[in-house]
Amino acid sequence: MSLWNTLRVALKALRRNPSRALLTTLGIVIGIAAVITMMEIGKGSSTSIQKSIEKMGANSVLVLPGWVRTGGVSQGAGTAASLTPADAEAIGRECPSVANFSPIVRANGMQVIFGNNNWVPAQMYGVSPDYMTIRNWELEEGRFFSEREVERNARVCLVGSTLVRELFGGKSPIDCEMRIRNSTFKVIGVLKSKGANMMGWDEDDVVLAPWTAIRMRVTGRKSGTATSTTRTAAATPGELFSGTGVAFYPEQDSSLTKDKLLVPRFTYIDQIIFSAVTPDKVGVAVREVTRLLRERHGLKLIRKMTSESATPQIL
Repeated sequence: MSLWNTLRVALKALRRNPSRALLTTLGIVIGIAAVITMMEIGKGSSTSIQKSIEKMGANSVLVLPGWVRTGGVSQGAGTAASLTPADAEAIGRECPSVANFSPIVRANGMQVIFGNNNWVPAQMYGVSPDYMTIRNWELEEGRFFSEREVERNARVCLVGSTLVRELFGGKSPIDCEMRIRNSTFKVIGVLKSKGANMMGWDEDDVVLAPWTAIRMRVTGRKSGTATSTTRTAAATPGELFSGTGVAFYPEQDSSLTKDKLLVPRFTYIDQIIFSAVTPDKVGVAVREVTRLLRERHGLKLIRKMTSESATPQIL
């Protein structure tokens, strides 16, 4: 049968049953549209998740301290005072798979005051300059604080766009001074807006400052299990908080038992965040950091042989 005869027979069939032809065509169109829609929804969701992870830091890992038991009741992860600035320095120094690291001191729930306005940021963190690299933070205006300002516990800070709107009335806050508890902090930068994260939290409702300044001037003493005072803390000039005589990394006092930690002011930090050199090195970096911290804190190394490799791995 020729092509012309085929077309003529097909047109006659369509004219003979127009309703059936219409319904068949409609079914085909709806089926194809449904498949395309589902594929695009899946692709859009994947893109959205990838962007959210990139905003958080695709290869970042958060280290939390252990937990405290009071009367046999666990207070939950992160309640123990066990991480120190020296742990963070050791991670950067001895773990080759770690690209950047930062101590974190939390000061959530603190009221911020500027003029007649006040606001309680959802997040207030004391960090080091590497934190901005780990979390992929960019600046809308101003500058980041430097490592030198961290060492000098300088009272400078960065704010998110939510604080600019709620505390500063939408005007540029650069070089303005806002009060946190009994200390004033100078705003030196505004973070570029990130919006809400996957959990719906506003990531722009944030204040970032040098962790030394937050620990020293905002949160103060950190509780612990050892009993001691700062009079035994030894330090070199480079290890002192400016004008306080308190050591960054105090030495153990010979009068204390061997398994006790010296707990002067500002010894402990709340968290450590680090990033791997590449996303595929995250697992290796986690094992290196786990091994290092267990060794530094005298914890037992738990070894597990994997089916892929005979190399012992740390849980």
